[in-house]
Amino acid sequence: MPLTFPYETLKARSVRFDIAGSSIGGGLSNNGQQQIVNASGGGLWILSLSGFIIRTPAQIRAWRRIQYGSQAGVVPVNVPVCELRNAPISGVPHSDGSPFSDGSLYRWLDVAASTVGNMALRATSGVFSFDGGAEPEGGELFSIEYATGYHSLHAITSVTPSGDNFAVTFAPPTRAAVVSGSALEFKHPTCTMRLASPDAMALTVDLARFAGPSATFVEYFA
Repeated sequence: MPLTFPYETLKARSVRFDIAGSSIGGGLSNNGQQQIVNASGGGLWILSLSGFIIRTPAQIRAWRRIQYGSQAGVVPVNVPVCELRNAPISGVPHSDGSPFSDGSLYRWLDVAASTVGNMALRATSGVFSFDGGAEPEGGELFSIEYATGYHSLHAITSVTPSGDNFAVTFAPPTRAAVVSGSALEFKHPTCTMRLASPDAMALTVDLARFAGPSATFVEYFA
């Protein structure tokens, strides 16, 4: 089973997600146009975490558990990130059902979403259901947990209302088949990853107390 990065103990100030892939072009035509196709199968995630402020023995031990427990990238790590500010949040009225005077509602920070219908391996679209009236807009990150304990991360690229649900496209493709009713994680989307290199979590501790490390992960495929 993968390790789990302790994001509540080790908080990165800067988080960068990229989908690494490759494309092939056929050369320029007479009118200067070029057709480019994706040759990477949808790409894989690269995650860069920086700006950690480590000040306590508990934080140093938590870092080392992942640094050494991952065995230089051999053992996978489930890495969650906080996306609550960017998640599709629903609105809640007062107890009598009325909104504020300007029509706004309380922000309900719990996001419950699931798939409607099955999704095949390497799917890039699906229908999602959200509780509480939450509405995705596109650009949200979400993850799917599989029975193996591994997680795949995805980004919504387009949204079309479909009755009470939403038809969405996303990238990269699913890493396994997904059954109808599977939960979708938007608050702390998680990706199963490995260290990008053996020294990708190198830790230098100053005065045996302080550190400001960074970490780089790439998506793991079993």
